[in-house]
Amino acid sequence: MKLYLEHCKICNNKIPLDVKGFTKSELRAAFSGDAFYCTCPTCNNRNIYDVNNVLAETDSSSAPGGAVLGGVVGLLGGPLGAIIGAIIGGSIGGASDGEDIRRVKTFNESF
Repeated sequence: MKLYLEHCKICNNKIPLDVKGFTKSELRAAFSGDAFYCTCPTCNNRNIYDVNNVLAETDSSSAPGGAVLGGVVGLLGGPLGAIIGAIIGGSIGGASDGEDIRRVKTFNESF
């Protein structure tokens, strides 16, 4: 899960945040309140934002990477091992994606 501000107050570009939290309450604790300063990486302007302006989105999908990794590991077991490894790796990656989607929904619905 990645956190971001939807838009910079000056240039309107999305601002990725290098902070972790599963709810907006956790962010308030990390920032010691509702307000925090953030510098836009695009226009370099520093503005004050509210924790309620922070949104979450999923990281890139891990299922294809898990399938590739499983397939490579499975190559040690021959063609059948590669197929089985890819299936297992893709399943593990898919489960990870599902958990990430759940965390994003929880964060975005928190207050």
